[in-house]
Parts: sequence; structure tokens; C-alpha cells
Amino acid sequence: MATRTPSSNHELRQMSELQLRLAEAEDTLNAIRSGAVDALVVRTPRGEQLFTLKGADQTYRILVEAMNEGAVTLKRGIISFCNNHFARMVRTPLEKVFGASLLDFVESSPAFWSLLRQLQTGKASRGSMEGVLCAGNGAKVPVLLAANRFFSEGEAAICLIVMDISERKAAERARQELSRQIINAQEQERQRVARDLHDSVNQLLSSAKYRLGSMAAKKGARHAPVIQAHELIEKAINEVRLISRNLRPSELDDLGLVAALRTLAHDFQKRTRIRAQLKAEATSGSLSREGNMTLYRIAQEALNNVEKHSGAKKVTITLTHSRAEIRLIVRDNGKGFRPSSNGKSGWGLQNMNERATLLGGVFEASSFPGRGTTISVRIPLHGENRTKNGS
Repeated sequence: MATRTPSSNHELRQMSELQLRLAEAEDTLNAIRSGAVDALVVRTPRGEQLFTLKGADQTYRILVEAMNEGAVTLKRGIISFCNNHFARMVRTPLEKVFGASLLDFVESSPAFWSLLRQLQTGKASRGSMEGVLCAGNGAKVPVLLAANRFFSEGEAAICLIVMDISERKAAERARQELSRQIINAQEQERQRVARDLHDSVNQLLSSAKYRLGSMAAKKGARHAPVIQAHELIEKAINEVRLISRNLRPSELDDLGLVAALRTLAHDFQKRTRIRAQLKAEATSGSLSREGNMTLYRIAQEALNNVEKHSGAKKVTITLTHSRAEIRLIVRDNGKGFRPSSNGKSGWGLQNMNERATLLGGVFEASSFPGRGTTISVRIPLHGENRTKNGS
């Protein structure tokens, strides 16, 4: 009959203790999943801390678990509760989310830190922002974070509702791509029509002008009808040139954005008698053709608004650039306007905003009655170059 040594007895006791601890751990995890556990002790560098996992009210527990959004409760930046939907969003087991830092799952950004700091210090009781979840499998999930500050057991806490906006972002990208394709198609058609006007219509008019000039020279200066026809042809040629330039300025393709803006300002001043001043730095080829056309069209639309609505005596166009961005500012000294309280604006402003957004830019329009209007556009060179390389 075999006898057990003291060492074998010790090993058996260790195995028995390990099995018991494993069974307790499994029971704890099952209790967490089922909602039977209301608090969890987490060992941290500062010692053991107690975190509430779920409230005792079964009605609210069922309601939160039935939500189609993620729900998270934070204490000192640590997740003390989350529902199953949030765990699925971050592709992480529920028991691994409890006691973790929120920064393990939310991509840090200045806007996120600002919101969190204001809530933690009590400078704000609620707030919302768009962010990105970092899922356990490495995926990035765009979300809308809605936060509220409250007190739990005498301690400030933050409640987060996390909404997956992946479908909305995909729809926005599809809409922007469609808008870009429409604008590019419009520019191509404008270029074709401008070329036809210049190469065919303008040549025919120039030929007619030459023949009328010859007839006037033969018949003498007293032949008024011929001279009048010659003058009308001259006006028609100038009008065709103006239409062609508005459709697609040849300077933009041949000489660059600054030259095109200079001609735009000169023609605007000549036509409207409104003084137009250009202050421009050479862009040194920093922008793509699409970027140059975008800034030119925005300047063109802004000048159209000045002509139609501002009553201004002077307008200034400023073009500057740095390593990070190119900025266009169009400022007039007209009567200005009061921005709409509902955030809506005219078609001209909307078109300018749409063009800037397609290149990852920022569009701003500021005005006040009697103080003129300022249009500002900032196009980031890195974002614009990504558009250029991806097109």
C-alpha cells in the first residue's frame, strides 16, 4: 500500500485551494454577467478600491441593458459600470471592461480631454462630442459621446451614452464623394464650354469684326450702320471673353492661383466700380488643381455676394499660407447682415462651405449690421494633399 509523503499532501492542498479559487472566480464572473453583483474590489497601485457595477434597482438595470447604445459610468476615470452593448462595441468581454480606464477604449483627443476635465471639475454638467472607440480587435468605431455629471454615494461621477455612428459617417463620406464628383463634372463641362467659346465663337466674331472694319474703311467714316455693327461685334467679343473667363479662367491653369485672383479682382473693380485690393503670397505649387479651383470659386462667389448684397465701397482679398494650411479671406466694408438664428444661410454661403469641406477645410462667415462681412477659408495642406493623392 502506497503512503503519501508530506510534500504530496501539500501539493494536493494547493490544488484543492486553486480549484476552489477558480470556482469562486467563475461564480463571480457569472454574477457580474447576470447583474447579481453590485460592486467590485479592484487592486490598483493606490490600493484596493471599491467600484459600483450596477444599481440595485432591477427596473433600471433591465432598461439600461435593453438600450441600443452603450452605457458607461465613470468614477475618477475608471469604468465602474457598463452595459453589455458597450462591451460588444469595444469587442471586449464584460468582465475585462469593469475597472478599466476609459482611455483604454476611447481615442484621446484635445476635445475629449476638455469635455472630461469640465465634467470632472464641475465646470459643466453635461456635454457631447464625436469620438472614436478603440475596439479590442484593433477596429476603430466612430461614436457620439453624450456625457452627464452626477453624484453617486457623495462622489462625483460621469455617465456616458455611447452611440455608434458608423453608418452615418459612411453616408457622409458617400455624400461628400458624390458632391466632389458633381463639382468635378461641372468644372470639366465649364472648361469644355469655355474652350468652345474661345476657339469657335470668338474666332467667328473676330472674323466678322475684321470684315466690318474693312467695309468701314472702304465706305468712309460716314457709313454709320457699318460702324455701329463693328462696335456691337467688339462688345460681343468682350462679353464672350468675360463669360469664358468666368467659366474657366485660363490664368488659373497657365499662371496659377495668384494670377487668377489678380485678374478676378481687376475685372470685378472695372465692372462694379467697387475698389478691390489683392494681398497674396505665392502658393509655390502647394495646392492641387482641385484646391486652386476651390479657392478661386470661393473668392468668385464671395465677390458676387459683395456686388449683389453688400453695398460696399471696398473689398480686400487676402491669400496667405504656411506649412500646415492655406488661408483665403474676403472682407468688405458693406452693410453686413445679422446671421440667421436657426443656423441656416443662403445658397452662396452654403456652396462655399461645401467646397471647403470637401477638401477638409474650415469655412467661416462673420458679419454684423453696419460692420461689413468677412469670409474666411482655411484649407489644410496635408488633408488637401490626401485628397489630391486619392483622386
